[in-house]
Amino acid sequence: MINFTNEIEYKNKIYLGIDTETVSRIQKLNNDLGEHFLRYIYTNKELEIYKENKTSIGYLACIFSMKESISKLLGTGIVGIKWTHISIEYDKNKSETINLYQSGLNRFKDIGGKKIYSSFSFFGEEVITIAISE
Repeated sequence: MINFTNEIEYKNKIYLGIDTETVSRIQKLNNDLGEHFLRYIYTNKELEIYKENKTSIGYLACIFSMKESISKLLGTGIVGIKWTHISIEYDKNKSETINLYQSGLNRFKDIGGKKIYSSFSFFGEEVITIAISE
């Protein structure tokens, strides 16, 4: 039997959120609800990136899932936090910037969050996202 023990004592809590989403679900919501759906979930900047770059619906699925991951990291789920109070933006090098506003920022301060680290991956039409903060 092998036993692994982690003897590092952490002084800070680690917060974690994980989510999965399907591109087809976001495509259906976009088809069914159109602009109302887009404006309810996505910030102006996120929509600008989507429309200007003719980015695929996979981009919207990834942003949606990342917002879910961050809301889980905050310990609330999306309840009590507006979707547009979490903003995920990518530059030309695919570097990600996460911005929190109002209810999202207030909750992040409440948990003592310092910085959010995130990652995503696609598996066909599935996207998985993770957000971590200490």
